[in-house]
Amino acid sequence: MPFPSKQKELYKKLLEVLEHYSPGRKLPPERELAQMLGVARMTLRETLNILVQERRIIRRKNGTFVLDRESGELPTSQKINNNVYVLLPCPDYSSAPEDFSYRVAAECIRGAMKSAICHGGQVVTIPVSSSNDPEKIDWDQLAMLRKNDIVLFVGDWYKTLLPLLAERGCRIGAILPEMKEETEILLKKIKNYRICKRPMLANYLPEVLTDLKQKGKSVPLLFGRDGFSMLYDHPEWNLLDHTDEIRKYGDLRIEICPEENSFVEQCAMIQECYEKEPFDALIFDAETTPGRPVSLRKLCNLPEEVLIYVRGIQLLGTGNDSRKNMYYSRSAFFECSQELTEELLTTEKTENKIYDFKHIITEGEITWQKSQ
Repeated sequence: MPFPSKQKELYKKLLEVLEHYSPGRKLPPERELAQMLGVARMTLRETLNILVQERRIIRRKNGTFVLDRESGELPTSQKINNNVYVLLPCPDYSSAPEDFSYRVAAECIRGAMKSAICHGGQVVTIPVSSSNDPEKIDWDQLAMLRKNDIVLFVGDWYKTLLPLLAERGCRIGAILPEMKEETEILLKKIKNYRICKRPMLANYLPEVLTDLKQKGKSVPLLFGRDGFSMLYDHPEWNLLDHTDEIRKYGDLRIEICPEENSFVEQCAMIQECYEKEPFDALIFDAETTPGRPVSLRKLCNLPEEVLIYVRGIQLLGTGNDSRKNMYYSRSAFFECSQELTEELLTTEKTENKIYDFKHIITEGEITWQKSQ
């Protein structure tokens, strides 16, 4: 009995998908596969049943697996390893490194776990140094790694391990703050990696001002703190010293608070700025950690129509507070780790790819966009 035309096309697409999976590998969940192929789950299920009859795949309670093409059986000679190995600086990584490093590592683990669990895998953490020193690696900790094992890490702290990971044939997922020349040289010798390049400190103004223009906003206020800015990667970069350079991105008003001002004082200053000369968007660039979720809009007494752009989700409040904001922040480590793990678990061959990212909140929904 011939296939209906749509099902025949879907059948061909599924065969192409199977080419990327070795025997024994687990396919993505039905819902994800249907979204990826742009079909209804019921239509997908009918075509998958045909592949089951042809002994190309087998469907079990814990997922759908690719069968060996010649024997029509699951391979028994080798065990499929769905473990994701996350490298950590040291056993007590939660206290030895600085707080930011701990939070980054924790977010990386969380993201990897979310993807690994969906594919019947687990996350195994490997502390690679006993003293949090990249020059004193405990190589015995890496003895378990084998060919095609998935290894995930954050930051160029682990660059000295790249030659070993390449020699072992590991598949590497990395989130790097920047592509340094020495890292680029090392990567030329590696075949299996996917990297998400996310600057620790980012010049976010072009993205913010483009978003403002699309939303019809033309009177933004850039609010910063004296002696500090996230616009560029120098720790002593000061907004006041570079106003001409900032304004090349577009017309915006700049207000700077004293370095010693508390968060409450910053909010009061923003409210005063609005009362004197209203603005239609607030770009909040002051380094502030309130310690709990707060609504910057409410604390500054700003109306709903004023868009607020921040780097920290804690400043967006909770409940029904409108979150029409661009969020360019450190918390993207979770999404980057989840995405990299998902790609490495669902593709047999790892193509060398380097992604940039944008992390955006729109109407309360967190998304991130990657570009190669």
